[in-house]
Amino acid sequence: MRSQEREIAERYFKEVGVSARLLFIDGRWLPEHSNLEALRSHLRLLPSEESLSIEIAKSWDVSLPIHLLHLTSGGTEASPSLRLSLEEGARACVIESYAPLATPDYRVNGRASLSLGKGAVLEHVRLQRESLGAAHEASIEVIQADQSLFSSRNYALGGAKAKCQLTVSLDGEGAECELTGLSIGRGLQRLETLTRIDHAQPNCVSRELYKGVFGETAHGSFIGRIIVRPGANGTQASQGNPNLLLGEAATVETRPELEIFADEVKCNHGATVGRLNEEALFYLRARGLEGPTARRLLVRAFANEVVEPLSVAAVRSLLFSELERRLEGAELESA
Repeated sequence: MRSQEREIAERYFKEVGVSARLLFIDGRWLPEHSNLEALRSHLRLLPSEESLSIEIAKSWDVSLPIHLLHLTSGGTEASPSLRLSLEEGARACVIESYAPLATPDYRVNGRASLSLGKGAVLEHVRLQRESLGAAHEASIEVIQADQSLFSSRNYALGGAKAKCQLTVSLDGEGAECELTGLSIGRGLQRLETLTRIDHAQPNCVSRELYKGVFGETAHGSFIGRIIVRPGANGTQASQGNPNLLLGEAATVETRPELEIFADEVKCNHGATVGRLNEEALFYLRARGLEGPTARRLLVRAFANEVVEPLSVAAVRSLLFSELERRLEGAELESA
């Protein structure tokens, strides 16, 4: 690993501020540049060529978030793969972040398989900041046992074309999942999110809220599907996809879907596409704020609902900084 690569990796690690960390370059884990000493006695790591399996022991509460940093140098397609298993009663927070290492044009095809045992609790944070010339595709599959709780925080900021597909199977009674996400597109970016939540057992709860902010000629796409299987009585499911357009040529395609085959359920879904509220802008400007400042404040307020639930404060600050940096300037002023 060259000194320049080491410096880039260290910068990304410092931004997130987590001491338990694993480094991947072009899909391959570099154990010599990773640090898991504080957690090693309670984790089982099973590495292979382009994949890593992490098993968290029964009832163990991992107090430190674990940061998996994926850097891509270009030239070949990177295919990182993660298998994460939490045994009964285990608790953990795992952050996966994706960023460029050198050239702007490259392809990433990532996969993750997450398994939660009975009563396990997992917060999975996904921070995608690829270069604006990259193609990024990810597939995440989650299986939950009885009384488990899964929280997904999915943030898409980079990539010329980026797609994330998330499938959650509520396969145990009383399981809960919360899916939140934010896509921020500008220029010619194409950002796509697909979700599928399968209520296979009774008395499960799912809450889903994805937001999009798109400027210039960016395009966003959200397809969310919730299935309530026969016999899954007592299901509670909600799904929302509000989107904010900051450019005249920006577009959004949104398609929330519900399929219900059980009785005694509470389910709802909805989606909106709109622009900044002119009354709110007038209110802020009447109190002395300049137009661009007022607009940035409204965009931050719009995003706050899906950023604030993050348990890692450094990632919250990073997201708000990225939001302002990517949307400042002429585009926001003329929106």
